[in-house]
Amino acid sequence: MEELNDLYVHLVRLALEKRQQDIVTLVKRNIKQFSDTQPKLVNGLKEELSNYESRSNIIRKASQSNPLPIDIDSKLELVKKEYITFENKPLWPKEISDQLSRVVKEREFEQKLIKEGLTPTRTILFVGAPGVGKTLAAKWISSVLDKPILTLDLAAVMSSYLGKTGNNIRAVLEYAKNNDCILLLDEFDAIAKKRGDDSELGELKRLVTVLLQEIDEWPETGLLIAATNHEELLDRAVWRRFERVIKFPIPSMEDISYTIKNLLENDSFEDKDTIVNILSLLFEGNSYANITKEINNARKDSIIQGIHIKKVLEEIINKLCLKIEKRDRINIALNFLNAGYSQRRTAEIFGLSRDTIRKYAKKV
Repeated sequence: MEELNDLYVHLVRLALEKRQQDIVTLVKRNIKQFSDTQPKLVNGLKEELSNYESRSNIIRKASQSNPLPIDIDSKLELVKKEYITFENKPLWPKEISDQLSRVVKEREFEQKLIKEGLTPTRTILFVGAPGVGKTLAAKWISSVLDKPILTLDLAAVMSSYLGKTGNNIRAVLEYAKNNDCILLLDEFDAIAKKRGDDSELGELKRLVTVLLQEIDEWPETGLLIAATNHEELLDRAVWRRFERVIKFPIPSMEDISYTIKNLLENDSFEDKDTIVNILSLLFEGNSYANITKEINNARKDSIIQGIHIKKVLEEIINKLCLKIEKRDRINIALNFLNAGYSQRRTAEIFGLSRDTIRKYAKKV
């Protein structure tokens, strides 16, 4: 019994680490080990192993018969193909989260929609500053719909020869249309620029025209997602081609606070709410990506350097405060005093003199 317990624990560990080949090796080893003592277990393992290997062969043959498109000269693959999984739904403002959920829900009701002469959303345009969650949203949709996501590799696609660039993009679009997947055209403005610019060559203008036609004709079973940081660069005709346009805003203070609280969910310390509120104020104007990076780096520094997370976060506050006006620093510092921080510690964190802190504390 103890051997079976060890086997189960070992299998779970390998599965959690997604070490597929090691699981296969372990199963084959245990088929031999338990062939005499556990015939029922062995038969079950053999059956599952046989089913897995059959599926793997089918996938491998399909992959070999339908390889990803490549650039003829460089031999680089023009798209990156990923199978994404999420343990938890990422954080977005409620309006964005609701719109993304509706896209997914439409796919669940696909047959009912078709029966009524409707189709689920085929094309979406994500608009917003860098780091606000556009790429993350595309990957989340692919995860929920259990479809691979193909991301256009602009470095591989773009060429000094515009005709070749056009051929590469056409190859990517054709591949995506004929496969059950989600295509993400990141940095979409790089390939869908305004055609009214006289400095642009005719070939590039023709490429935009072809691209717009492809968007119009995107198959009902597929999903094309384009993302841009520079909506002002897009050709005007692009906007009406997409069935949904989702604008990702820079996070509000409420969104920032919610994000920080979730990132620090497993960290308990005194005055946590005060520190989160101050960080939310100081991070205003930052993207989700930047906020997440800063907080996660703080957590790592706390572990590696053996410093309490509270002290590391106070250091971040100090660093951010040096970038704002003295008057604003004083106003924020008073919140720390009200939370019970000493005048000395408040002065250290906010880069102010104790006399200044003492002076304004008396006015409160």
